[in-house]
Amino acid sequence: MIRAYRESDLESISEMVAKGRPSISHELVATRMARHGIVYEVDGKIQGIAARTTQRETPAGSRVNAWVYTDPVFRRRGVGSLLWRELMSRMETVPKILATSYRVDKGDPTQFFTRRGFAFWLAGHCLGYRGDHIEYTPTLTVENYTEDRFWDFVNLTNEGFLSLRQQHDILPHLCYPPGFNEDDLRERRLTFHQEDIHFFRDSAGSVVGYTYLEGPAIDTIVVAQSHMRKGYGREMMCFCINTLLDRGYELITLEVADTNTGARRLYDSVGFELMETVHDARIQR
Repeated sequence: MIRAYRESDLESISEMVAKGRPSISHELVATRMARHGIVYEVDGKIQGIAARTTQRETPAGSRVNAWVYTDPVFRRRGVGSLLWRELMSRMETVPKILATSYRVDKGDPTQFFTRRGFAFWLAGHCLGYRGDHIEYTPTLTVENYTEDRFWDFVNLTNEGFLSLRQQHDILPHLCYPPGFNEDDLRERRLTFHQEDIHFFRDSAGSVVGYTYLEGPAIDTIVVAQSHMRKGYGREMMCFCINTLLDRGYELITLEVADTNTGARRLYDSVGFELMETVHDARIQR
């Protein structure tokens, strides 16, 4: 039976997901399932789940991120197919971009998504840190996101992700190209995770970068091109690790594109270890 997700399902779903995707935290499972989540249940046992984001407009057009996961014990029994059909049937309109991600180093489901029209987009690695606090000497001043940092956020994001987006044909190449919905982004930055976006200034007062935390994950670390190779990336990383450990997380995660070898060297050097290799795929109409 396929039914809507209930909050009481969360513990059992988190345990199920941990079997095959340990990098996906309890908090991230809760966030994903709260958005149009459905479960496949037989005799009180949840065998699989699916969820999608609410369709939103991006500079590249309307976009939805979808997620399907089947308990490893019940794979190859059609559970994923049933969930996928139900998830798609509940979409009001067809987005221009439908995106997903899946693990490929264990139980590779590439064929499942290829049969549904997905094409490979980019590869990444999920890394985990289980160590202690890191001792370092701070040289940067840290401050939370406020509205007067809006354009710093926009410009640093555009600069930091331009090369990656060009390399992997992610259109538009700028995350926030001319004409983007400024009012919507301003509202989202002030409404969601404002306390988890940290800006870093040097002794001259210049903004050198920002970080974005989401639950136990380090979602983003961006250093301005003009301030690279000064050790700021490592200092910002140490700040993130210590902050998340202070919040009580024992496992800190992040994801890095396999082509971003410089960032991967930094993460390895502070003690992150490989947990999963994933592929991002998309249907782009």
